[in-house]
Amino acid sequence: MRSSVEKVFGRVQHALGFGRTSTPPNDAGAVQTVQIELYGRAGDPVHQTRDNTPVVFHFGFAACLPVGTDVVVTTFSGDSSNGAIVASNHAKSRPTNLTPGQAVFYDQKGTRMLLSNDDNASVTAAGTLTLAVPTVLIDGQLLVTGNVTAGSGGASVELLDHTHARSGGTGSGGPPNPGS
Repeated sequence: MRSSVEKVFGRVQHALGFGRTSTPPNDAGAVQTVQIELYGRAGDPVHQTRDNTPVVFHFGFAACLPVGTDVVVTTFSGDSSNGAIVASNHAKSRPTNLTPGQAVFYDQKGTRMLLSNDDNASVTAAGTLTLAVPTVLIDGQLLVTGNVTAGSGGASVELLDHTHARSGGTGSGGPPNPGS
């Protein structure tokens, strides 16, 4: 028969576990759940597969963990059948070589929002960046290296190669010349 000290030590020893997601999460409910494979003690292979393990995120942040994501599981009262994922890392998509003070929000495909420690921020995406807001206010310069198109679906104005009507005459000229 195990002593009380051995029971307490066993619960403390099992308070944290490490594993990896083995199926896509179920993200339909109030709390995301996923199947995980928990590792055994140092160097041991998987010793337990757990279904419907809750994934807990900080308020205002949500993600859908890719299969193969490393996870940290905390258990309640050391009971490995009653725990929740409190941290995760997907090594294949995690940005590397960050410097102290930088933070990055990223996805599995490589889209990133980098908050630098030098008062700058950058967004990198292979696709389109969509801002669905009533008004966009830019307090500073807007520098654009590509074309700018104003208007959507109907009449539009392109700023790179557009022309202006000549004043007092007919026809059109090139872009306005601020010096004339």
